[in-house]
Amino acid sequence: MPLFTIKQALLEQSEPVPSIDREFFQHLRLSNGSFKTTCDNRLNDVNSYVDEFLDFDCELKILDVAASSAISSVEWFAHLQKKSLKMDYTASDLTMVGRYYQTGFTDLLFEKQTGHLLQADILGQAFPSSSGVRWKNQIYRLLKASTSPYRNKGKEIKLVNRLAARCEQENSNFSLCELDMFQASKQLNSKSFNVIRAANILNRSYFTEAQIFQAIKQLFSLLDDGGFLIVVKSEDDGMNNGAVYCKKEKTFEHLGTINGGSDINELVRSAGRKN
Repeated sequence: MPLFTIKQALLEQSEPVPSIDREFFQHLRLSNGSFKTTCDNRLNDVNSYVDEFLDFDCELKILDVAASSAISSVEWFAHLQKKSLKMDYTASDLTMVGRYYQTGFTDLLFEKQTGHLLQADILGQAFPSSSGVRWKNQIYRLLKASTSPYRNKGKEIKLVNRLAARCEQENSNFSLCELDMFQASKQLNSKSFNVIRAANILNRSYFTEAQIFQAIKQLFSLLDDGGFLIVVKSEDDGMNNGAVYCKKEKTFEHLGTINGGSDINELVRSAGRKN
């Protein structure tokens, strides 16, 4: 499996190559132990299914939480653009901003918030935080210890697919932001949305039921009355299972089932009732 450099994945001015972006992010272990592993075209069927619930005659405020590399956000945004939907689209993730610093023959990429070293490139050879190669991992650990003085230096850089970074530059109604799902209402200053999508994040393999419940309550508080919550989980076989809910007064009403449905349906319904 190839390992790509920081320049190849984040700084090249040429047309983005999906395989490069995908492989690059799959080897970056974030400080919380997670990876940005979202693949292109992963949620196409979900994008089409949700069309029937949206009012294309109104301008919608859309929030995509835990957007990872944001490639799926770009794809949904493009899908809705083709449908001539007027919208203000926000793609968010816990970690979206890094720092890029060059010293000698070495390029360094850090998380901005934590200073965690994501990758070091020496003379064009990549040493990511999770290479899958023992000797490279050993060198990475040495570099992590020796490069800490540089972690707050360098320029800010978006830790997203280059198509997402370009989309933000070219469209005033598409924005990228860092957001902690568990403190979303506070961080967004109680800004509200008509549509919120939570894809591949509200999973029992990531969080306890209590944590998922609290996250759903946060998302509930961000939705306008009549707004939609879209919950999706991509299975190992590529199937996207999920559901669409509508906020009505103090409850979440189940509106539609995506393929096999959502395995947190009762949590979503109960979170709405207890807000």
